[in-house]
Amino acid sequence: KMGFQIALKNSMSSLIEDDFPSFNIHLFQARNSFLENLNTSVGSSTPLIELNGHSIRACILNEMEDLSNVLSGSKPASEWMKKWCSDRNILTNALNINAPFDDIEMAMATREIFVKMIYRKHGENRNDDIGQNVRKHMWRICSLSRYHKRAFVARSALERLREFDKANSVVFENRDLQVIESTQFSLEEARIAHCSGSTTVAIRSCKEIIKSLDRVGIDDVSEELQGLRVEVQLQCAEWSILYPTETSTAILKHFLEPAAQLAKTLHNKRSDGLPQKWSSLLSTANFALADFVFKLYDTIEKRLETKEWKMLQKAASGRKDEYNQLIEQNSSSKKSPKKGSKEYDFLLNVQKEARRLAVEVDNDTREIDGVLVSLKKYRKLAIESYGTALQTFAGESNHSRDVYRLISMWFRNCDSMDDINIDNTLQKIPSYHFVPLIYQIFSRISGNDKHAFEPNQFQTILQKLISRVCEEHPYHGIVQMIALSNGNTVDNLTYSENVGASKSEESKKLLMRVKKRSNFLSELVDSYSLLTDSIIDLALAPTKQLVERRMLKKIPFSKVQNSSKSLVNIMRRCNYKPCILTKLPHIQPGRDYGNGKDNPPGSELIDKFVAHFSITDSGVHRPKIVVCVSSKGNEFTQLVKGNDDIRQDAVLQQVFSTVNMLLSSRKRINDRHLKLVTYSCVPLSPIAGILQWVDNTAPMRDFLVKAHPRYYPNDWSLTCCSLHYKDGPKETKRQTYDEVCRHLSPAFRFFFLEQFGHSRQLWHEARMAYIRSCAVNSMVGHILGIGDRHTSNILLSERTGEIVHIDFGIVFEQGKTLPVKETVPFRLTRDTVDGMGPTGVEGSFIAAAKETMDVLRTNSSTLLTVLSAVISDPMYNWCLNPVKARQRQQEDNTSMEDGGQEHDDSRGTDIVSPISNLGQNPNDAATRTIAKINQKLSGYEEGTSDKNSVEGQVRLLINAARDADNLCQLYVGWAPFY
Repeated sequence: KMGFQIALKNSMSSLIEDDFPSFNIHLFQARNSFLENLNTSVGSSTPLIELNGHSIRACILNEMEDLSNVLSGSKPASEWMKKWCSDRNILTNALNINAPFDDIEMAMATREIFVKMIYRKHGENRNDDIGQNVRKHMWRICSLSRYHKRAFVARSALERLREFDKANSVVFENRDLQVIESTQFSLEEARIAHCSGSTTVAIRSCKEIIKSLDRVGIDDVSEELQGLRVEVQLQCAEWSILYPTETSTAILKHFLEPAAQLAKTLHNKRSDGLPQKWSSLLSTANFALADFVFKLYDTIEKRLETKEWKMLQKAASGRKDEYNQLIEQNSSSKKSPKKGSKEYDFLLNVQKEARRLAVEVDNDTREIDGVLVSLKKYRKLAIESYGTALQTFAGESNHSRDVYRLISMWFRNCDSMDDINIDNTLQKIPSYHFVPLIYQIFSRISGNDKHAFEPNQFQTILQKLISRVCEEHPYHGIVQMIALSNGNTVDNLTYSENVGASKSEESKKLLMRVKKRSNFLSELVDSYSLLTDSIIDLALAPTKQLVERRMLKKIPFSKVQNSSKSLVNIMRRCNYKPCILTKLPHIQPGRDYGNGKDNPPGSELIDKFVAHFSITDSGVHRPKIVVCVSSKGNEFTQLVKGNDDIRQDAVLQQVFSTVNMLLSSRKRINDRHLKLVTYSCVPLSPIAGILQWVDNTAPMRDFLVKAHPRYYPNDWSLTCCSLHYKDGPKETKRQTYDEVCRHLSPAFRFFFLEQFGHSRQLWHEARMAYIRSCAVNSMVGHILGIGDRHTSNILLSERTGEIVHIDFGIVFEQGKTLPVKETVPFRLTRDTVDGMGPTGVEGSFIAAAKETMDVLRTNSSTLLTVLSAVISDPMYNWCLNPVKARQRQQEDNTSMEDGGQEHDDSRGTDIVSPISNLGQNPNDAATRTIAKINQKLSGYEEGTSDKNSVEGQVRLLINAARDADNLCQLYVGWAPFY
């Protein structure tokens, strides 16, 4: 049988020779081979990456068949070219396909042959439509190859492009066109050199290009050539930053600032009928400038907080005081002493010392003032550049990091920004950029502004921005405003301190202003208010009597709610239906969310709720499980929680999304599918909220408590292990732990056999997904100090094998303040490792952990910026209440002693305590938290004085997590023997 590659080659050879009968035979053979391969490899367990490869082959065969019709005269060439260039063509968008490079290279190579065949028969010169498409395709091959780190493939494609241009040479209409083409080739050669590792050569080549363009002159050349100059300057700046060959001042002066200025000039020249590329160029140039300047600003700001800087200031102040004393002493001398006398020599020494100190004081003043001036300059330039970049950006990339940086600088310096028109900057930025930061922005609302750089100016600007977000993105903003306005409805000291009466009152005023903007907004706010009030009422409804009567499933709402507030009835009173709370619409830059009657993009409007609800099996304040039915008839299971502030869960999910963005930005990691599984958390008041139900999951404990007696019937039961572990004396904890482990064999590997044993490929993929998700969650969990990782707070996906962490009541090292403090960085117990197979933590786990830690440390500045905005949020006090901490561990211990009854797998429950932070300043807690996270991201771990490499840090953490001496110190509810 003829293989696919040989049949494909023979088909193309027949086309080149215009032998159409032979072509049809070979095409038939290629299709048969393709179908055989597809039938062999495709099934329910086929990975998506493999399917993409098959899709590419199928498209190649279809495109080749269409080409034969053009070459035989059956179809016009223009029709084939239109289809060939279409953005909907999978081969045109091969860069976005997650497929092996071999498949992508085959697609690009065959398409090159196809379009050159068309050019040979129908093309006139390289400047006609077909000739231009040949050249565009060759440039695309170069770009694709560099993206996949195949420098030799890119270099070969560039040489073929040169040969094509040489064989089809044309006379240029003007000098600029010739310079543009020459510059494009030189820039591509530099990029290929960088791809192959010759970065110094690449930087030198870019500098030569800039010099050659300087000789041509920039004012009298075409806009296209000026735009190319901006591209070269930005490329040279990028490489110079990554591989420092220039000072920061030189990079700014010679590359970034001139590029941004020239891009602005080009943008302003074409203000009428503005081409998209000039807006994109201006945005790109300003993002590059803003990122670089922000890092300089951040470096200086961190320097101002160091001990060395404070010592420098103290020494400078001491020298200045000493200098002033000497001047005073010199001035106090009433008459000039006689030359040669002791008084004369003393006065001479005083004057000499004063001159020396004057020089030092002058140097100190210039150094300190220079640093402070630079800080102010970089801050202003960063804010203005981010403003311009975000204003002109029109792509689909996620720029949440840049908005975080902008907002962070504004919040940190709101009392010293008289040199920046921040109001004008924010008003020019499209509001959709601020939607991901709704929690952080909205939480700054206050009726009594203590931080305004002018009376009420900060609040005026802030509330103007918030109103715009709510009006233009109502499905995202209104719910958060209602949640804030509900803050003063809680008779509890802790929650009142977290939210504040002035914040709630001001939120209500803002909502009233939003309602006045249009009838749609007014009706929508009323609908959301009705819905949230009903959910809060359900969340706080007592369940004690229902539990005593064993009514846990299919409970009518009438049992806990009156008719006017019942979720079943509430939707009938809504003129404009809210969307699914746990499935927000996609953020629409064009603000098109429908007219209130149509489903907003990415979400669905609520039609009704199923007439009954359930409650979870355990927990003091048992969450309720409701089912929401959308206008399309789809059902969404949701969890309603009361007497619990779920804001901490919500902001952690926000941080996880940022981590996923950082992980996906690195291609090698993206190919490994390293990510955190997130879910939606929507606080509706300080003590109630609604969460997305994570489908197809079950707590790890559910499997373990059944698997151990099933596979090892002679082992100790969970109750026996728990009681023995708990009752063991403190001085023999290690011996007790070892004894329990001897009578309890790990059994988690059987989870993959039971769930995925019907397919070897599925079993392997599920276990790999488990290992990788364990690695990512472990590293991220350690950096963020996430604790309370018992087996009920870890869900298992029965569809993919991934783990999902829930219930983030203990974060930012709060586990070390528990009555029985946590002594391990993350959960890596015997059962956890048992699921990883014979190699255990070696191999895939440690490789994924190192990749994750490397990304976190490399992007520490971005992560710290996001965390600073989250942790400094005045909406929440991050210190763990001791009463609450003790209650959590008591619940966990009780659950273990009751024979392993699962925890509330719906995220857990917390006890509300009237005790606040015992007088602790939340700002101090936030500062310490950020400092601790920064230490970890720098490679420093508790108990070590040296900075660790990425591998060293990961190894150290793994050893600590598996150390029996650490595990035996944990409380029984954590189940360290599992």
